[in-house]
Amino acid sequence: MSFDNFCKTKLCRIAEVQTGPFGSQLHKSDYVDVGTPIITVEHLGKRKLSGSQAPLVSDHDWERLSKYHLRKGDLVFSRVGSVDRCSLVSIDEEGWLFSGRCLRIRPNKKMVDQRYLYYCFCIDKLKEYIRKIAVGATMPSLNTQIMNDLVLEIHSLREQKAIAATLSCLDDMIELNNRTNKVLEEMAQAIFKHWFVDFEFPDENGEPYKSSGGEMVESELGEIPKGWGIEQFTDIIKVKGGGTPKTGNPNYWNGEIPFFTPKDCNSNYYVSNTEKQITKLGLEGCNSELHPTNTVFITARGTVGKIAVAGRPMAINQSCYALRYRGETLQYYVHQITKNAVLELQHKATGAVFDAIVTRDFDSLTIIMPTTDLIRTYDTTISVAYELMRNNNIYNTILAQIRDTLLPKLISGEIRVPVEEVG
Repeated sequence: MSFDNFCKTKLCRIAEVQTGPFGSQLHKSDYVDVGTPIITVEHLGKRKLSGSQAPLVSDHDWERLSKYHLRKGDLVFSRVGSVDRCSLVSIDEEGWLFSGRCLRIRPNKKMVDQRYLYYCFCIDKLKEYIRKIAVGATMPSLNTQIMNDLVLEIHSLREQKAIAATLSCLDDMIELNNRTNKVLEEMAQAIFKHWFVDFEFPDENGEPYKSSGGEMVESELGEIPKGWGIEQFTDIIKVKGGGTPKTGNPNYWNGEIPFFTPKDCNSNYYVSNTEKQITKLGLEGCNSELHPTNTVFITARGTVGKIAVAGRPMAINQSCYALRYRGETLQYYVHQITKNAVLELQHKATGAVFDAIVTRDFDSLTIIMPTTDLIRTYDTTISVAYELMRNNNIYNTILAQIRDTLLPKLISGEIRVPVEEVG
């Protein structure tokens, strides 16, 4: 087993740094409904770019802005604001563009492994240094000169590839779990719609109810299956608020109880890990209960209308509500009906500012109420999918912790990897 030494080098010697198109080259009016995504700062911060809400540019502008195209292995960096945010371009984003608020770093593959360079920029120590050298106190910013002069201490190319392969293996497992969860989410939502919106739940013969001639009756919300009713949302679902322990009391914080806030919402159904934790004393000193696993959380202020499911028992702050079915545990149904409720609240807010949700908003919601037996059947049917999503989410938290622990040790050389088998 052999290992090579580090060498110090400026970034400009191993990569090309390019700023994005500025306002004179790309205007908001250039964005279209169908076209090529252009990545901006808001989409950065994870290994893979997140472009689902990215603005799009036309084919004409795509050709005009050819110098700003992205290739697999490019790094896209935030140029202003959160200047330490970085993502790695995958084959899925080949040909996308990056905005004027970003920097593109294109590694020289003969000198540096692209994934290795990305992981270097994930080190807290380097991220802190980049924030320090950014110019401007109110709105920190980077430029090509600052980045070109950045000095990095890097391994030999063979060791770079071995380190990148080790860390990427963990990230690939996380990504696979996320893709699995997306499929399960779509399945759960499709079954919910089929049963409770299209009214094609299984009848007593196992056939789709409505299309098999199931009896429908009139209601204030239109035709519904016979035996169903119309109820107020809060007559079916309990809505509870939260609260924050005094931030100045150290006995309340850094405990074992996850403390959910709007910042903890992510693109997955479940949240199992939170930014902050409180102690048992902290729980006693705030207005939140310890909500059990599968409680549905909805954000009421700040980023309004985001929904998450508790992956383990959690407390919540005052910017959230906790939702549970009255009488028994039927939380998978609660989760899906809450997603529909948020869409209705957003629709009601058309023309107004949807900047907060209060309890009377839930009181104003009227919902179609199936039979309790059917809700139980849905929760039983879909429980395996939800449990798998929850387990994948917990597993991803563990994988991320392992990766984040290994990352600085591998990059610094504290832990070494064999290079003989790496090409």
